[in-house]
Amino acid sequence: MLHHGCARGLHHSKEVDIVTDDRRRNRTIKDFLLLSPVFAILVTVLSGGSAYADDWPTYRHDIARSGITSEKLGIPLVESWMFRARHGPQPAWG
Repeated sequence: MLHHGCARGLHHSKEVDIVTDDRRRNRTIKDFLLLSPVFAILVTVLSGGSAYADDWPTYRHDIARSGITSEKLGIPLVESWMFRARHGPQPAWG
């Protein structure tokens, strides 16, 4: 009498390993998906008090589209960065 048969036993063992790996992978994905919203909420709550500028919640600042803020500019203005294109502008078509 063979216990599961030699060749069949090896094959069955591989299937069990594959199923076990799939379950581990699924558990890891589930853990990540469950923790992602928790992490997002935590970051949002902790960074809520650290805003440095006036809130600009919509296009052009507010519902009236005023584009005006109560923030004051620090004078003198200083260039922070500059973009230099590798190639000059060219027409899109010939």
